[in-house]
Amino acid sequence: MFCVIQEIQRKKVNAYGEYRELEAYSPYEIDDRPKYSYQYTGGRFERPIKTAYKISIHESKRVNGVVTKKQYPVTTVDYYSLTDSWIGDCFHEKKLVPIAAALNTSVGDIWALINAKVDPLQERIKAEYQKTKEYKTHARHEKIIKKYQSQKQAFAKGYGVAADEYDYCYNVFGEIMNQKYLDEIIAADRQRQQSYSSYYERESSNYSGYDYSKLFKKASSYSDDEKAHLKKFYRTLSKTYHPDVNQEADATEAMKLLNKLKDDWDI
Repeated sequence: MFCVIQEIQRKKVNAYGEYRELEAYSPYEIDDRPKYSYQYTGGRFERPIKTAYKISIHESKRVNGVVTKKQYPVTTVDYYSLTDSWIGDCFHEKKLVPIAAALNTSVGDIWALINAKVDPLQERIKAEYQKTKEYKTHARHEKIIKKYQSQKQAFAKGYGVAADEYDYCYNVFGEIMNQKYLDEIIAADRQRQQSYSSYYERESSNYSGYDYSKLFKKASSYSDDEKAHLKKFYRTLSKTYHPDVNQEADATEAMKLLNKLKDDWDI
């Protein structure tokens, strides 16, 4: 059991390569402000290589002294499909199920045969394609668009606006297209930052020096007259149990209890 790759030639050239140009354009305006986007133009690269690869699984065995051969077609894949696609994207794996059953093996074993044969071929094709003008042009376009998307997100985060606001100020190449609107966004962000700063300064001054422990202090149920008597109790007892005047072992604990009662009495 083995995998065979047979080269065949297509009759027509593939005219649907990558686009030749990337340009900025403004498809519409909102509130008299052009919104910029991008489009591919300049036509497509023609792909001159007509080679395709017919992939099949073969079985050769001897039965009663006679050699028999069987082949099971898997798929046919174009040269350019192997420049950026995994072979598994070119056909459905279900196609391997009956082949595996007929050969009394597993789908995984069939995959191993195909990959072992296709991987070196695909590496060679990718290396060839990456030297072409089509690949280099497309890679440059992809880099521009990736940078554009990154700048949109940074713009949105930096100025606290929607990412699409970037498209009213810049084009896909990062060139400024509407300085006036950009200045408005910057001014609005500056004013917003100043408002936040003033708000926090005002709130901070309102609460500076505030005793937050009062928020958690239990409300006293004693009247003012009762508190006056409790203060007298506290002063009398503290003179008795304060560690400075009472050296007994339990005086410290008694004083702790007295201070706790003072907090509970709110005096």
